[in-house]
Amino acid sequence: FKGRGEDILRRHGPALYAGSVVVVTILLFGILCPLLVVDWSRTSLLLGVINVTIMVVLNFFLVDGLMSETLAERMPPRVLPELDPASSMPAESRAIVYCPIRLRSESELSFIDTCLIPSMEGNHEGWVRWVIVSGSDPEMQSLESARVRELQARFGSDRVSYFHRHPHMRNWERKRGGYMQFMLWLQQGACADGLLKKDPRFPSVPPGFVFDEMPPDPAALRGAEYLLMSDSDTLWPRNSMRRLVGKLLHPANREYVILQTDIRPYNGNESVLNSAYSFFKDLFSRRGEGFWLIFRHLTFFGHGAVWRIDRFLDCMAERM
Repeated sequence: FKGRGEDILRRHGPALYAGSVVVVTILLFGILCPLLVVDWSRTSLLLGVINVTIMVVLNFFLVDGLMSETLAERMPPRVLPELDPASSMPAESRAIVYCPIRLRSESELSFIDTCLIPSMEGNHEGWVRWVIVSGSDPEMQSLESARVRELQARFGSDRVSYFHRHPHMRNWERKRGGYMQFMLWLQQGACADGLLKKDPRFPSVPPGFVFDEMPPDPAALRGAEYLLMSDSDTLWPRNSMRRLVGKLLHPANREYVILQTDIRPYNGNESVLNSAYSFFKDLFSRRGEGFWLIFRHLTFFGHGAVWRIDRFLDCMAERM
């Protein structure tokens, strides 16, 4: 893959990749299908179609994962430089951790103890603000607000904020709509009444009062340049936020807007489903790298990502 071979792969990678997946999938299908469906005369058409479909899908993901793994192994990605984790962060490195929730019962508040508090303790930085944005029903709102007040007493009222989306807003796009409205509201000056004005760059984003509960003075959030996308089940490793934001702050990485981390399960042995997910995640752990090397495109999960707020909005203008 060195020299001319690497150049050919980068120039014609999509066609070679797609062709290889199709050819190998057909070969595997031809080998394995007879083992699954032995006697077509005794097999219903529906069962035959189901078997064939399952076989094609499994073959595709198997071939796709192995090819991506091979490509990523042969063509290692460029590792971005980062600021020294031990050094103090620059004054402009103000970040918001955006954590959307939509809870249905009091028991689901356990995420605060299992994920949120450990993440906050491991990334207890003065330049980080934690924002919990709820789209839960009103009966959960008071319970969530009470738990957030406990967090504020422990970590500081200026470090933790609770927002509840207005009833006529919380069903619009849910997670994506929530962080888009939040960032636009933040960019417009973070009005204390929660009012979002119409932005001509985003005609589909509805203006109006986006929150029916929010901090009385959101001044601590103004001026934030980075947003880290969390979730109720996200467990951030110790000092991981410092390293992520430190990469975007490095002068050599100014062209980058989004850094999407690799999400891995931390409770992979708790159930059969988690164990299966962990197995395939480890087996095809470098699938995203292979896609990026060939197509220069990668799935944007949001979960676990960090981005520059202003440039993210500029890139998304008129696209939603």
